[in-house]
Amino acid sequence: MSLPVRRLAPAAALALGVVAVFAFSPFGIFPFMPLTLAALFWLAEDTRPRRAFLLGWLYGVGEFAFGVYWIYISVHLIGDAPIWLAVLMLAVLVAVMGVFSAAVLWAAAYIAPARGWRRYAVALPALWALLEWVRSWIASGFPWLAAGYSQIDSPLAGYGPLAGVFAIGWTVAVTAGLLVLILAPARALDDAVPVERRRRRVLALAALILLWTFGGWLSVVNWTHPAGAPIKVSLVQGNIPQTLKWNEAQFFRTLSRYRALTATQLGSDLVIWPETAVPDLFRYVAADYLYPIADQVVAHGGKLMLGIPAAAGGRNAYYNAIVLLGPGKPQFYYKHHLVPFGEYFPVPDWVRRWLKYMDLPYSSFAAGGANQPPLNLGKYKAAVSICYEDLFGAQIIRMLPAANFLINLSDDAWFGNSIALPQHLEISRMRALETGRFALRATNTGITAVIGPHGKVRKRLPIDRAGVLKSEVTPYAGTTPYVTAGNLPLVFALSAMLLGAIIAAAYQNRQKQKDAARPL
Repeated sequence: MSLPVRRLAPAAALALGVVAVFAFSPFGIFPFMPLTLAALFWLAEDTRPRRAFLLGWLYGVGEFAFGVYWIYISVHLIGDAPIWLAVLMLAVLVAVMGVFSAAVLWAAAYIAPARGWRRYAVALPALWALLEWVRSWIASGFPWLAAGYSQIDSPLAGYGPLAGVFAIGWTVAVTAGLLVLILAPARALDDAVPVERRRRRVLALAALILLWTFGGWLSVVNWTHPAGAPIKVSLVQGNIPQTLKWNEAQFFRTLSRYRALTATQLGSDLVIWPETAVPDLFRYVAADYLYPIADQVVAHGGKLMLGIPAAAGGRNAYYNAIVLLGPGKPQFYYKHHLVPFGEYFPVPDWVRRWLKYMDLPYSSFAAGGANQPPLNLGKYKAAVSICYEDLFGAQIIRMLPAANFLINLSDDAWFGNSIALPQHLEISRMRALETGRFALRATNTGITAVIGPHGKVRKRLPIDRAGVLKSEVTPYAGTTPYVTAGNLPLVFALSAMLLGAIIAAAYQNRQKQKDAARPL
């Protein structure tokens, strides 16, 4: 690498991370993800581990600074926290997220420092996918902007039902590595003679074509099948501004809006309100408000599902909940995967006391069980989740294959009219694709949508507009390979690839040492 390029490499890595965000919704330029990764891999050639770490970190900083800027909106503009706290929280998150892409390049510098197939087609892709999986669960997990989501509309999406979003991320990284081998063969393959370079370049191109062609073929495979007649659903988008939602003066206007919108949907099999549609505990509004509305819905053959805070398991245990009202007793789902620093504060008690003393906003819900059953709709069942939970595919599939639908209740008003809303819809589309089922999203301000079993949006409502999305959705049964096995087969496969690369590197180093020790 020339000296000018080397000097510009840190700035280029930062810029590449920013450009990578354009691969995700709402921009949807999916080739940008493998292209920016290929450029990053090329920039990190022939660099020491410390410099490789820096380049990877800068890429991650650029990606997350641009990709999740909406956290500032949530914390300061909506949550009313001081500017310094909002900036600090965003800066810390961005810095930590950058460590994962940094670790990929740092580890590759040790495992496969030499140019060639072992580095670009094995080590770097395996490390990238494995670290994305680690990012999805460590310290509660934050899998936002995982590379696979950017490919929801590309041929690589076909790998989703097979092995999940992290498998798609692996194919993205393999694509990036193969592009380096194809487009920069004189550098990536400079250990070979010219004829060998051309042969390896052709092999890399053939592998790339095969990878994308097979993904395209998988995209048309039907892993699941219809399991009954369609049902009528009505998704209510209340469009209550987050700044007013918890205001006591707005309370009765909120109740009136949901009552009026629901009254127009009598005859639907299922009416769904969004997360915390009613800003009060269930026990305080059930008798006088919710039960009378539910009785009307039930009288016309339907059920009412809504998000609402609920108390259970003790006077001080409060949950972000979903309740299903129909004939018989109410059914509850309690949110399991809570948002750190949003729904609970993973800090010592003295920090909580300080937050209270400084009059800083904080809240603390209890977590529901990890293995709650799907909600029973009568003939069919629904795998439900609340907002942030549908980022975690391994959690969603716990309710499958018993469930026939996916239903997510969200309140993305916390993020204003930012790119967080279409990004979250993109994530919900991936869950539908992975499970081969319709996914229903009921949100407060948007994006309320009906998603088909192949991850395509069938219907949606405009953002920031009160209304009802009516549709007929078909129950599905059966399992995709991902539902059956989850992430573990991919994790084992990636680990085996890395182990093989480490063993090969150790063997190669030993052979070099032996050759060096031989007398001339």
